[in-house]
Formats: sequence, structure tokens, C-alpha cells
Amino acid sequence: MVEIISKKGTELSEKEVKQITDLAQKANPAFPDDYLHHFHINRYNPIFYMHKIDGEVMAVQAFYNVKNQTPFHEKPLEIIFVSVVFKNETADRHIKNFAKKGNLLFLKRKLGYFWFLGKFLFIFQTYNPKAIERISPTFYETYPTLDKPVSERIYNFVRGFIDNHLKSDEIELSDYLIRLNKFDIPTSITDSWKFSYASKNENRNQFFSDHEIITKKGNDYFLEGRAVFFVGYYNFWKRLKQKLLFIK
Repeated sequence: MVEIISKKGTELSEKEVKQITDLAQKANPAFPDDYLHHFHINRYNPIFYMHKIDGEVMAVQAFYNVKNQTPFHEKPLEIIFVSVVFKNETADRHIKNFAKKGNLLFLKRKLGYFWFLGKFLFIFQTYNPKAIERISPTFYETYPTLDKPVSERIYNFVRGFIDNHLKSDEIELSDYLIRLNKFDIPTSITDSWKFSYASKNENRNQFFSDHEIITKKGNDYFLEGRAVFFVGYYNFWKRLKQKLLFIK
């Protein structure tokens, strides 16, 4: 039976920190042992949603939220940042669509039962084209686009959010909202590329290749450490109007 437990980073037990770190290092062996504390807990102390089976963390997400002025609306918006998303692949039988379930649970708890009628901003880092493909239709506006850099206003907003809230001024950010920092050693995703990473939109896959987020060498695929800062502006009524008018 899957149990979902939420805790602030500073409330995690040593055992939970170790289990989450193990999940992170399995996804990317380049992560140091103090990864969780150094990059997340000590900087902005997110809330961790842990999916446990028999007391062991088998999947996890971390959420940070703040209300602030943004370039998307005249009034301050709730900004939700998802910073950690890992799952033990052996748990697929018991934990399906855990990221979507976790997102909905967090939104309901923070914004209320009728969260879906409101407005908010959703931000996360990803090196997965399929993840962006799946989530993009939910939002009224999404960035970055595939064909041009973001505007100066949006770039400055994301840069400011990274520096002021995530305390990550070491992150190099391109005008396509690409985190330019790379791993020392690329991580192979060849075995999972087709089913876990590849978008149906070849232009999106090419975008990840052009920006050296994912590289291909022969028939092998590698994560280089770079990632997209995805920004989605959720506005129910404007998105509904888009759909009714068949606007993408």
C-alpha cells in the first residue's frame, strides 16, 4: 500500500534524507551525498511529498511556493516551483502518474478545492521533452517556446526567482531559459529514451538536442546536465477561451 507523507525539508529524518538521496543518485550518479541539503533544504527548504511503500521512499517530489508580482498578471500570483522529482522504477506497479497526483494534491492543499478555476504560475526544471509535452496543454502560456528566446521581462523574472528564492546564483541561464551548467560526466538514457524521454513532437526533441540538454552519439542518448526552466501560466478562463476558439 502506498502512503503519501509531506514534510518540510528540515523535518525529514536521516533515513528519509538517505532514501531520497539514493533515488537522486540512481537517476544521476554525479549528485554528491549532501545534494539534498546543499541544493534544496539549506537554500529554500521545500515541502517534500514522499510516496512510501512499507516505510521506504519510492518516489518523491519537492514543492516551494511564494506569492509575488510576475510579468503575467497585474496582480501578484501564487508561484509554485517543483524542484525534486524522482522515482524508483521498480515501483511502477504500485505508483503510476505519481508526479501528476502529487501536483494535484499540492495545488488542492495550497490553493483550495477549486484551485483549477484560478490563476497561478508553475515552474520546474526538466531535461525531459516528454514531460513538457504532457504538461504544456494545461497552461494558457508556456515558456520557453521552440523558435525564439524569451522576452527580457520574462528572462529577468526567472533569473530573479532563481537568485532570490532558490538562492542559486551559480546557475547560468540562457535566453531560452536553459540552465547551462553541465555534468562532469554525461548520464546515459539510451535504454529509457524511447519510452521515458522522447516527445512525439520531433521539433521539441530537436530543441533539446540543439541546446545540448540531450546529446546523441550513434544510437546512444545522454543527459548532459543542462535543463529547461519550464514556466507555465495557468489561467482557467483564458485557457478555456483558447480551447473554444481552437487556439494553440
